[in-house]
Amino acid sequence: MWLKIASSSDKEEVLEIASRLRKIGARVEVKEWIEWDLDEIFAIRGRMSELKSRGIDLSEWEKRIEIIKDLLKEDISKEKFETEFIRRIFLDLRSDESVENSHDLFEKLTNKRLIMREIENFLTINKIKLGETSEIPDDPELIIETEEAGENTREIIKVSFYPVTEIYVDVLSIMGVDFKKVSVDFEEIVLAAILEIIGEILSEIEKKGLGDLDNLLEFSSGVIMSKSWDFVIDCSEIFENIIRSLEKSGILRVSGKKVKLRRD
Repeated sequence: MWLKIASSSDKEEVLEIASRLRKIGARVEVKEWIEWDLDEIFAIRGRMSELKSRGIDLSEWEKRIEIIKDLLKEDISKEKFETEFIRRIFLDLRSDESVENSHDLFEKLTNKRLIMREIENFLTINKIKLGETSEIPDDPELIIETEEAGENTREIIKVSFYPVTEIYVDVLSIMGVDFKKVSVDFEEIVLAAILEIIGEILSEIEKKGLGDLDNLLEFSSGVIMSKSWDFVIDCSEIFENIIRSLEKSGILRVSGKKVKLRRD
């Protein structure tokens, strides 16, 4: 039974996860493909000087441009630009007390995807290529997004393509792993959770000798409780997938609604 355990545009990060899971005996498949996003927005577009003359507040953009200027001087690579830009914009926010009184601005800046979409548009329209361009035009163009169409807004439709790397894990390949003895990362926790449910189902079948699928369904969910938090596991929607996988792997024998462990 294959479970998608991670998906990211950061290939190195995904490969590190795959390597870690292979070390505990997991059967892992890594797949690469192309994803795309379609963005349809309304925006005001113009040179900074023009937008300022129209009374538009550009303080947020002035901060962003200063950060971009610094990164261009450092000749930062395209791969590291997003991480470093986001890190610096949030450092800037924490040091700017005026932002505390601007809830809408804070919400917008904490939306990483929106920030980077606006920055990508800025780099594109100003012909700035990371790793090649070292300066920003004296009076750069801006695209400032708005919530709805207005008299001076333009509709902008953009299709963006980017690589994605995914990891799939054969859950049954690590049924015997003691997760208490391995590193506790998010991916291992997810795998341990689904294996906990599989273990409960198999334990109930072994105890009864012959299980009924309708009754076993109640064991597809559970809660792990600690002093400070509860970890809820819900596999009810993949219960049939679990049973079919256990049957296909030779662990269970299913006949109609009845199921039992294979002994041969």
